[in-house]
Amino acid sequence: MISALLLAACGGLVKSPSSESSAERPPPAAHAPAPRWVRAQGTGLVDESGAAVHLAGVVASNEIWGRWIWPRSDELAKRGDDPLIRDRVQPDWVLGEADFARLGALPINVARYEISHELFADDNPARRDNAAKLQEHVRRFAALGIGVIVDLNMPIGLDGQSDNVERKKPGSLRERSLFEDDELFAATIRTWTFVAEQLSSEPTLVAYEIWNEPRAPSDADGGVARFQSRSEQMARALRAVDPRHLVLVPEYHSREANPGESYPAPNGQGSIVDRGEQGIRWDRGLVKVSVENVGYVFHHYEPWSFTAEGAADFAPTDVAGMVLEHVRWRDEVGRAPLVVTEYGINRRQPLSKRVAWLTLVHDLLVQHDIGGLYFNYKAAVGPWNQPGDMMALYGQFIARNEVGSGGGSSYALRSDAAAAAEQSGFTKLFAQWFENLGPNETSLLDNESVVDELRRFAERRR
Repeated sequence: MISALLLAACGGLVKSPSSESSAERPPPAAHAPAPRWVRAQGTGLVDESGAAVHLAGVVASNEIWGRWIWPRSDELAKRGDDPLIRDRVQPDWVLGEADFARLGALPINVARYEISHELFADDNPARRDNAAKLQEHVRRFAALGIGVIVDLNMPIGLDGQSDNVERKKPGSLRERSLFEDDELFAATIRTWTFVAEQLSSEPTLVAYEIWNEPRAPSDADGGVARFQSRSEQMARALRAVDPRHLVLVPEYHSREANPGESYPAPNGQGSIVDRGEQGIRWDRGLVKVSVENVGYVFHHYEPWSFTAEGAADFAPTDVAGMVLEHVRWRDEVGRAPLVVTEYGINRRQPLSKRVAWLTLVHDLLVQHDIGGLYFNYKAAVGPWNQPGDMMALYGQFIARNEVGSGGGSSYALRSDAAAAAEQSGFTKLFAQWFENLGPNETSLLDNESVVDELRRFAERRR
């Protein structure tokens, strides 16, 4: 069971539904200027004056995993491929004026800004306009006292979204990753080089996070050694065009099995011995790169059974174990800063348990001087989304006018959306938090206490 001490730390009651114009906005944060020219110094971070920098922030995911676009998405799904199509221009709704106002009111000094390869690909005619918008957004964040970590969350080839379907295929049929394919890797270097050339003079750009939750290939395709060498090559390519900014190197978040190794069965029932199909092992590991001014990244959702799958409770040792493993690696091997660029918990847990878990994570990050960014700021909600899976602070029913009509209590979903909403649980979420909100408005839902805990974390990091 969660200790009484942890539960007592949660504080606050679940508040009544709130709207864009009332309680959904947290009180303004007292922001210092955004950190400038952040760099690694030993296992910590400092700014241009040499003062210590302690990162406390949120993730702006920007919905970069793509959208279902008929009929192409239907055709992809029928083939067993990833049906979501990445945008080539960032949708305006993901980060507009109201979003900057809300983010500026949060108690943060850094935002993780997620991008996709498609936005800056060689063949995208909008790539320079996209780069100009990215640069403008870095400056908008700076004016709010917030630095930016730019993260290539959706690289070319296998990525975190396409892996949802690709992991079910044998390696010979699976989409290749940039660690397996030379052309994909070369395209990634070109994309990152282009982005870095646009941002190299921005003092409040905190770092480049070179990729997100990568998978190390099997030994047949180079293994962890290939992952390490390509991480180092990427860091060096960035350093060649930008000598000043911090480069963040993530750990591999999983790896392909080698023949004779066991891996979890895709159906969750037991394990399978690999016979060359390159099943997926959920091993993780940091690799050291020999490049100046780097830091290392891991994500923290431990234990996953509690933060994502709805297990009744967690053991504090399960939360701390992963952090302590990474701290030992930092102090004995990496000798460079650590940043947790994602941590969070979904709505399958009641508010009190969510805050209890966050409090324990924050205690660990403060104790071991690790920067932390909460996942995430905002997410689209809708009939086909599972409300329990949502980790975001704010929800936005962006498709309200597309899947239904009417206003207030007279709003009605079209028949297919209504059926999906009943099955997913969105009907209840809508009635509680979104009934009186338009598609351009957001709800903080019951997350006031989560924001309060983020504020306590930020204050302890100052």
